[in-house]
Parts: sequence; C-alpha cells; structure tokens
Amino acid sequence: MSDAVRRLPAPATEPPFDDELSHQPTDGSLALALPLLDTRRSDGDADTAALARLLPMPPAGAIRSPRRTRARRRPETPPGPRAVVFTRALLEVLAGRRPVRQLAGWASRDLLDDLASSLPATPGRGRPAPVLTSLHVSQPRENTAEVCAVVRTRMGRRQAVALRMEHMPSRGWLVTRVAVV
Repeated sequence: MSDAVRRLPAPATEPPFDDELSHQPTDGSLALALPLLDTRRSDGDADTAALARLLPMPPAGAIRSPRRTRARRRPETPPGPRAVVFTRALLEVLAGRRPVRQLAGWASRDLLDDLASSLPATPGRGRPAPVLTSLHVSQPRENTAEVCAVVRTRMGRRQAVALRMEHMPSRGWLVTRVAVV
C-alpha cells in the first residue's frame, strides 16, 4: 500500500455570475405571475375583479379580529423575585415552621394537595429551616420558568431544589412542580 498523498481539485465555492446563468433573471423582487394593476386606467372595478379572481377572500367569520383571540400575554414581571420568596417559604414549610396553606397564592392546586398530603397538617416548632444560598432562573419558553436553588441545611450539607413555574394571565407566576434532591 502506498503512503503517497493524492491531490484532488477543490470544488468551486463561489456562486456563478449573472451572465453565467442558463435562465434569464426576472423583473421584480418576488417574480410572481400576477397581473399588475394599472393605476392609470379609469375603470378600477376591472382591476379589483381581476384581483378577486386571483386572491379569493375567505368565507365570512373565518378571520377573527385581534380583540377576540385570546393569546397569552407576555409576563410583565420576571419570575426571579417570586421564585426567591416561594423557595424560602417552601423551605420553612418543609422544616415544619409554616403551614402548607400559606403557599396558596404561590402554588398550583395540585402541588398544594401533594404537599398537604405528605406533610403534617399543623406545623410545630420544627427544626431550623435550611438557608437559601443561590438561585438560578431560566426561561425555556415565554410563559415558563425553571428554577434551580441550592440550600444549606443546619448540618452544613447542600441540597438542590428544583421548581417549575408557569405564568397564568389572571394570577401571575405559579409554581406547578417541586423536587428536592
């Protein structure tokens, strides 16, 4: 077997010039096959009728006005400050220093039900709540935020808390999922 290097010609990397093209360029930017309206003519109805044949109108009621469509509004406030307050309150709930019902305005109904079923109904003195050391927020979509928090327990251990927040037009940012690792 030979170790010689074989040289091959490099392919052309530049596009062809206009005079090298096989077809003739068209006039206009879009080159649509639509008849142009002659604005100098006096019978504008003929032009309108020609356009109506080429561009038929959709049936009545098919196009909704912007006032009727219910698009989700863009959140006016960032989720970060609300995530900090919720995470601190959640840590107090998990430590037994705060009742679950105090998270009612911050969390979805499903999450509150899950927390209420897994924690005691009435908080006691509890143990000291872990301390929030850092919090990171990312928004994979416009109305969704994912939060990762690092907390320090009283024994000096570090734990991670993950939250999923969704923006509801009527209620603002709500926490829908929680995971403590």
